[in-house]
Parts: sequence; structure tokens; C-alpha cells
Amino acid sequence: MTLILFPYKPNERPEDQLETTLLYGTLKDMRFNCLRLPTTDQRHEYVRVLRENWLREELVIIEHDVVPTIDMVNWLIKCDHSICAQAFYLYPKSTNLKEPVIAHRDASERWIKQGVAYAPYWSLGATKITLLAQKVADLTRLDELPRGKWLDGWLSEKCAAAGLFAHIHYPVAKHNHQ
Repeated sequence: MTLILFPYKPNERPEDQLETTLLYGTLKDMRFNCLRLPTTDQRHEYVRVLRENWLREELVIIEHDVVPTIDMVNWLIKCDHSICAQAFYLYPKSTNLKEPVIAHRDASERWIKQGVAYAPYWSLGATKITLLAQKVADLTRLDELPRGKWLDGWLSEKCAAAGLFAHIHYPVAKHNHQ
């Protein structure tokens, strides 16, 4: 069975989190296996929350301000790939670029273009990680992220080193951090 984790940040941009919170409620009502977990930061709490659920079952992670449709969630769960990442945009507010970019990167660490099917560097936004990929990126051994690393970058590097790239799903999901 797949566990859908909804890490969220209490008291941080609640207007950006509302639709994801509503999606959680809808999926719960539909009898999906969901867990909503508060986190306070990307380096410690988020790692702890994921580590507590790592290597137990397939995970779908839907971050606090990313809003996939129910169909997108179903496609992530049903896909045969070890890592699946829903496409979503990062906006200039987050990237300091002039235009929005898809939140996943190629082997040269350039932002991918819409339609690219695989990416070695992926963002967690709305992502499925099978038990195989969880074993490759053994988060249970990680107490704290190395300085200067984000969790999704650390996971991507571990998986890419083992030849596991994310299968990118389209259409682009809504991202409320604009």
C-alpha cells in the first residue's frame, strides 16, 4: 500500500497551503492512506518526519504548497517507475530567474523543459518514491543534511548515483508559492 505524506509548515503562508490541506481531506475521505505531518524546517524536522516513515512502504510526498489533482496522485501511485515526480513550476520569487521553470533538473543541473520524461535531479513537491529507491537513498542513516544541501538534492544525488532517475509526470501541477 502507498502512504501519502503531507508535510506542512504550521503558521507559514497558510494561504499557500489551503488547497493542499483540502486535497488531503478529500483523499482521506476517498480512503487513501494519508498522513499530514507538521514540519518546522527543511533541514531537521522534514528529515525526521520522512525518516520515521522511510523503508516501510511506498511513499507519495505532497508538499504544503503543491496541489496535484486527484488524477495526478493516482498516476503517481500507479506508475511502474521507482521515482516519479510531478512537474510543477518554480517561480521567480524562489529562483531569482525572470521566468518560471519546471522544478526538476537535468544531468548538467539545468532546469528541464516541459515534456522531458526523466530527470536525475528532482524536487519533492509531489513525488512517489518506491521501497527500492528508499533503500538506495537510505534516509534512516541521515541525522542531518550536509551543510548547503536541500533534502530533495541529497535524495536525487543518492538515487542518480545508482542509476535511478525520476520519471516526470505531466501536466504541470499547481504550485502556490508564486
